[in-house]
Amino acid sequence: MVLGLVTCGFFAVGWRRAAHEASSTRAWARTVLDSLATSTTPPGPPIGPEGRDSVYWQWVATSAQLQTRRWQQALRYANERHGTLLEERDVAALKSEGLADPARQLRDSLMDHPELVHFKDKAGGSEMAFVAGRVVVLGRPFVFARFENGRAGGQALFAYRISEGPRVRWRRLWAEMDE
Repeated sequence: MVLGLVTCGFFAVGWRRAAHEASSTRAWARTVLDSLATSTTPPGPPIGPEGRDSVYWQWVATSAQLQTRRWQQALRYANERHGTLLEERDVAALKSEGLADPARQLRDSLMDHPELVHFKDKAGGSEMAFVAGRVVVLGRPFVFARFENGRAGGQALFAYRISEGPRVRWRRLWAEMDE
């Protein structure tokens, strides 16, 4: 019976985490779609025999393809911006310091340094690691990140400095475990 309760508890925690992730994904998708707030309605065919011309239908198809490309470009841009709050001037400054893709390189660099998380799981679980997709590059020089090990987790704020190479040097400013 105790084993059954422990198993149920384990699955309940996993279900709650999955529900939270699904909720945040739905919220992000809704934000992106609301920000686009555009739709296209191709005009109806003109009245009369000249409206049945195939040139008209080619025009409608071409217009729909162009609108689809605009939407794809807007979604691509929104997806690139997801996870970063860097302004264009910060991106330009980081590029001048040697980072080709600053937001991605900063996230990857932080993910490669799990030793920056100084918390240990009280239950003796595995080491804490940063959660992919939950690292947000804030205005220069700050990064906010979520970390966990499957059982426990928390969040932290880091500052970075770019040195020769380019190499990213990290300093933990604040960290907190979830309750």
